[in-house]
Amino acid sequence: MRFLLQTATSPFFLLFITLFFGMCFGKWQKMGKFKLGSSGPLFVGLLISWLVHRWAYGVAADSAYADIAAGVLKNGIVYSPVQSIALILFIVTVGLLASKDLIAVVKRYGARFVFMGTLTPTFGAVLAMLICHLLPGCSAFEAVGVLTGSQTSSPGLAIGLETGERVALAAATAAGMDAEAYAAAMMARIGTAYSLAYPFGVTSSIFGMMLLPRLFKIDKAAELKAHRADIAAQSKGVEAPVGKGLDIRALALVCALGYVIGSIKVPLGNNGQVFSLGSTGGMIISAVGLGCLAKLGSLNFRSDPKIISGLRDIAVSSYLGMVGLAYGYDAVQAIATSGVYIVLTALLVAPLSVLFAFLLGRYVLKLNWIPLSGAICGSMTSTPGLAAAVDSAECDDPSAGYAACYPFALCSKVVLIIVMFMVGGVPLQ
Repeated sequence: MRFLLQTATSPFFLLFITLFFGMCFGKWQKMGKFKLGSSGPLFVGLLISWLVHRWAYGVAADSAYADIAAGVLKNGIVYSPVQSIALILFIVTVGLLASKDLIAVVKRYGARFVFMGTLTPTFGAVLAMLICHLLPGCSAFEAVGVLTGSQTSSPGLAIGLETGERVALAAATAAGMDAEAYAAAMMARIGTAYSLAYPFGVTSSIFGMMLLPRLFKIDKAAELKAHRADIAAQSKGVEAPVGKGLDIRALALVCALGYVIGSIKVPLGNNGQVFSLGSTGGMIISAVGLGCLAKLGSLNFRSDPKIISGLRDIAVSSYLGMVGLAYGYDAVQAIATSGVYIVLTALLVAPLSVLFAFLLGRYVLKLNWIPLSGAICGSMTSTPGLAAAVDSAECDDPSAGYAACYPFALCSKVVLIIVMFMVGGVPLQ
């Protein structure tokens, strides 16, 4: 029995079983045309996380299996380095696939992606601040956590923590309080809000990519045909070289360069605060840049698209499965406990941000649905949403819109987070 419990609570076993049942669920045909695809592991992971943690919390302290339960509660059921590798591999493969059409897409739609990448985060920030201002016990710290969580922005969270710590330390020192303890408490509020909002940000972007075309009666086949005609016209018949097989050297170089770019820290003023793109931002820039270059000596950054797509599918399914395993129990518990206000805020900010981005892109900026679906996810820096957009479109074309919007959205969040703390102030009660 002990062996079975140790095996059943192993992060690797849970990941593989989540992938198996998640992909079975994702390919389930009884829901008609609505399929979760590679997002299936997310929802199975949420369920498994809740079941495993419920068991662990229910084990008595004097039980023979108390050490196994304690290990689950202390260490979690996800190996963070494995999750990071899956995310990196997904981002890199998306960037390489997007690079094929990115220049043509930017030529076709130009500054409209800049508007998408700046206005969508701004809408989310304003909405989060308004709701948190109205709810009891909520402040700018919760609003920042909700914004970065509902728009699934890990780099945004890092900036929020750095900025929030500096603001909290300064305010507590001026008020004669224990600055270190107060700053730690404020950082916990940001982190908690982020972790509670994140699952709802993921699910909102996924369901948005699947439901919006049906709700607004968009003919995806006609949109794809028109989009590819536009891209062909912009490309002027020039075909990029495509290699055979997978150039592992090129893939490794993309990852290494992305890590370097993501590690660069840019000072913001004289207060010690810095800005960094993080691993996701660095990887997407590296992949898109080298992918557009296509070849560098004997290195070919345009490997066989079928192989790159296969790597992408493995990476995103694994990543989403681990997201579900990591956040499932906390998300369910938050709905029934004191985190309900944060959950309610996330339930408004996340789907309304998706809807705002869609209405802005479709009816104001007049974007074709195929690049728009990727741009919506890019403007929210939602990696899981992109996976759903690709599944919904049944092609890789949305990736170019994602890659075009992502950098602008990430930089916008940096400015917005600083402004949110300036406007929201610090709760010193």
